[in-house]
Amino acid sequence: MANKYADQSKAEEKMAERLLRMHSIRVDFGSIWLVPETTWDRCATWYRENHDRKVHPGLSLNGDRRYDVSLEAAPMLFGRTKSGGRFSFKVLNVTPQHHTFFLCRRYALIPRDEFVAEKQNAISTCISRNPTKPSLTVEETRDLRVKLKETQPRL
Repeated sequence: MANKYADQSKAEEKMAERLLRMHSIRVDFGSIWLVPETTWDRCATWYRENHDRKVHPGLSLNGDRRYDVSLEAAPMLFGRTKSGGRFSFKVLNVTPQHHTFFLCRRYALIPRDEFVAEKQNAISTCISRNPTKPSLTVEETRDLRVKLKETQPRL
């Protein structure tokens, strides 16, 4: 009987830790993150893992009530170096070598408990802030809002 209570206490402690970590990292609208390939594959039903890269940029839509459907997940647009035509949003200098096109046709809900605050603490399965460009500029944020109204991405 005592073991049952100890197990329950450990489970509650783990849940409290998870909730604290989940809400201690700000995933603001327009922030740019490095999301592992395996996370995209697991969280985006439309995504097919067939890339050589271990991570792809994610652009947060968190804070826009049209896409905030869960407290436990952050809505993200998928980034790549190839344009998606009129359904893509170009952002300069996301990586030193390339511009990034975020696909505005679909978005994914990325679990908040997989985000880490600091790059040095990140392991390969964690989502970390993009060190080169951590968020959009004011102008890019304004342009993204216009693009989202135009394209109306869905899950």
